[in-house]
Amino acid sequence: MLAQPITVRQVNIFCKQRSIVTKREKQAIREADARKYEFLAAPNILSL
Repeated sequence: MLAQPITVRQVNIFCKQRSIVTKREKQAIREADARKYEFLAAPNILSL
């Protein structure tokens, strides 16, 4: 009986941590994409 609420709590904490991690990953991917586009745009600016 005592083990059940603890496991539910642990699962909730795990889910919260996972959602935070996925948000950070999405942000990191967006930043990487932005850098990639900046890198691709830079040679075009230099060629003008």
